[in-house]
Amino acid sequence: MKLWRICLVAAALGMSFAVSQPVFAAAEVQKFVFVSPPQTISLGAVSEQITIQAQDSAGSESKVLSTACAALSSSSSGGEFSSSATDWSLVSALTIAKNSANRNFYYTDRAVGTHTLNAKVVLRPEGESRSCASWPREEWPSGWETEQRITIGASGASYDTSSSSSSPSNTVSAPATASQGGNSGSTAAEYKPQIYVSAFVPERSVAGAPALFDAEAVGLKKEPLLHARYVWSFGDGGSAEGKKVYHTYHYPASYTVLVSASSGEWSATDRREIVIDAPELVIANLQEGTGGFIEVRNNGAHDVDLSFWILKVASSTFVIPNGTIVGAKKAIPFPAQITGLLAGAENTALLYPNGNVTVLYKAQHAAETEAPFQAPVAAPVPTTPEKATSGTSVMKSSAPPAQKAAVSAPDAAIISASSISSEQSSQARQSAELLGAAGKTDTRGMLPWLLGVVLLLFIAVGGYLALLRPPQEPSAAEKLQKEAAEYDLVE
Repeated sequence: MKLWRICLVAAALGMSFAVSQPVFAAAEVQKFVFVSPPQTISLGAVSEQITIQAQDSAGSESKVLSTACAALSSSSSGGEFSSSATDWSLVSALTIAKNSANRNFYYTDRAVGTHTLNAKVVLRPEGESRSCASWPREEWPSGWETEQRITIGASGASYDTSSSSSSPSNTVSAPATASQGGNSGSTAAEYKPQIYVSAFVPERSVAGAPALFDAEAVGLKKEPLLHARYVWSFGDGGSAEGKKVYHTYHYPASYTVLVSASSGEWSATDRREIVIDAPELVIANLQEGTGGFIEVRNNGAHDVDLSFWILKVASSTFVIPNGTIVGAKKAIPFPAQITGLLAGAENTALLYPNGNVTVLYKAQHAAETEAPFQAPVAAPVPTTPEKATSGTSVMKSSAPPAQKAAVSAPDAAIISASSISSEQSSQARQSAELLGAAGKTDTRGMLPWLLGVVLLLFIAVGGYLALLRPPQEPSAAEKLQKEAAEYDLVE
């Protein structure tokens, strides 16, 4: 019986200890402090890693047994925080995971001076399902606050390197004052750039198509800075990080591009302009079949780089190779022998490199082009373009040269064989020209030619017979009238 009671009491004491343990452990966190040293960085550069830590009353690291939230702020309006130095993403609240004591972040600023960084940390209630970023600050309970100074845009200055912290309350400790060389107040430090950056930006590009941006940072001796960090601002609200990046503008306009390069405590900025044009590309013409083509025409006033654009027919695609440029007011035919695409009037399109449709083929485009492309034909037969009912351009063979030559050869033989008067020869040549003109447009066979030859024979024979006809003798009455006219009557 006594053994049973002892076991019951021991179980009760164990449960009481397990329930009270988190409260006891949480109470050990007495403050949060900056454990990373204060820094001096150049204007626009990214700081080294900054760390805040949960500590007990003795100043030793102490883990939190529930999730905590840290709100970050700066006394500078140009200050920015990020949880990553390489993948910059603006943050104002960070999460401190359960059973951890440290939280790291990074800082950059575009305002010269000494600024105060502030971190407010609270424990998130177990029933709170919202993240630290979406949890409204006005709902946060009492917590801890800590501060640290950071200097922007000057080097060699001496500042107070102490950080302050407060116990769990809503009060904030007064910030320490900065001093330079033992003198009160502050003096402006001259910033001399130690690195240089050059941005390589295309002068023009097309809305909806990605443009390539590149940069190069060098030191005072023009040596390349291989580990420099590049941050781009494209002037339309977009930004990116990296030495070589792509960016797509969605609307035609003139944009200002900035690139900032930083290496250690030094940074530099370069500025360029880019003009974005509206695309004026059309699929002007196409021919179906394995010997066909797709003709892309640029109706704009500037060259367009078609590198990595996509031609699509139904579900088949062809990626246009790098370095393919279509000039202003010019066209490029892409043959099926190279693209492997069998063009069709209803399912042919030109796509941006990201896969979005730029233009679909329309029948009227072929009629609007000033000089439609003539596809090369293997056989030596002249070809002329003819509109098909679907709006595409197909090729139709004209009359063979041998057939056209048959018009003039017989006519020339007939005219040369006839030794008639100049008037009859002229009539014969006119008849031959009329028949030759008719023969050029009539392709029904040899019957029209035979009829023309027969007609010319009749004309020639009639003229010849007229020349051979003997002259008629005048009658007796005609002779008397002629003799009477030669004499005058005298009374």
